[in-house]
Amino acid sequence: MIVNEVFWDRMGRPPLASHPAVALGGQGVPGAASGIPAGGTTADVIGVTPAATWDTQPSMFMLAEQRQRLQDAAIGERGASAAAADPYGGGAPSTQYEMWVPAELSDTLTTLLTRDLASALDADVQVQVSRNDRASYGDDPFLVTKLVVTGIAVLVLLPSDSSTSLERSG
Repeated sequence: MIVNEVFWDRMGRPPLASHPAVALGGQGVPGAASGIPAGGTTADVIGVTPAATWDTQPSMFMLAEQRQRLQDAAIGERGASAAAADPYGGGAPSTQYEMWVPAELSDTLTTLLTRDLASALDADVQVQVSRNDRASYGDDPFLVTKLVVTGIAVLVLLPSDSSTSLERSG
């Protein structure tokens, strides 16, 4: 799995070459020296993503088959009802898929993906397709720069004293 820097900090920043493992859905890592009983499953950390300054919560990304193993382990320990709950107390588990597409195709793909995914999945699965990029909110990342340049241009082009410009012309 891939974790953010907050998660990695809480792990003690182990070298990735040491193949650090994380216990998921249980109390401890199987075979660890801590002696904490295992349970659930483990996942190896293979990468770390940078965390923004405002990002104070640990997060992780895992493949769907890893998530399935976690869910299967929870079912084996706590019964079928465990599959309906997140082992970390965050409600029912959910899967999120992300795609990066050219902006000019986003409207067409939103319609097509919603239709195709909804028809391919069970009726009780909710499909929501949306854009999460800055352009979808109408923000202009260069607005401040444009305003500063325009302001400087106006100041440069304005005459500094109207009487001086009249005296020169007369």
